[in-house]
Amino acid sequence: MAEDLARETGVRIEQIVVLPNPVDLEGILAARNAPSAWNGPGPHLLAVGRLSREKGFDLLIQALAALRKRFPAADLILVGSGNEELALKAQCRSLEMEAAVRFAEQVDPPYAFFKGATIFVLPSRYEGMPNALLEAAAAGLPLVSTPASGGVVDLLTDRPGAWLATEVSASALSNAMEKALEHLQPGARFRHGFFPSTA
Repeated sequence: MAEDLARETGVRIEQIVVLPNPVDLEGILAARNAPSAWNGPGPHLLAVGRLSREKGFDLLIQALAALRKRFPAADLILVGSGNEELALKAQCRSLEMEAAVRFAEQVDPPYAFFKGATIFVLPSRYEGMPNALLEAAAAGLPLVSTPASGGVVDLLTDRPGAWLATEVSASALSNAMEKALEHLQPGARFRHGFFPSTA
């Protein structure tokens, strides 16, 4: 993120201070005992964030529609609220995906949704270093993401349990999710290496 900021603004890297994102490991561990929010066989996709264009949830819904040709029971819970909610619900209707996508509104923290999730998806068009991704990683969830920033790419490249789309597009995201699901065992969790083990 610091390198992206320096490149985009012209500020020297030495003038930038990096503060790590806070992650509530105790809360994430405690949520293991929560009842599962999921129904049906899945695979179950989870995405968390503000419902706004930069977060790319329209790309994720389109990608899910393509993914369901291979995994017809795949479903998605979107946790968040924002000004794109009506447009995203309209997109679900137009793709006949209303039964496959559940909008969970703003839930803070979203940890209860981690239990039973097959993969966590970050579909953003652009991002800094999203807490939602870090929290999902701390819970050991398999991760699928767009290359939304240099920080996200650096964090996920060549990590077991992480799949990075080749570009920010619905088709690339669908391909990355399909690759993940081809390799994952049910209930798979990973030690992503940038947190103490919670998996």
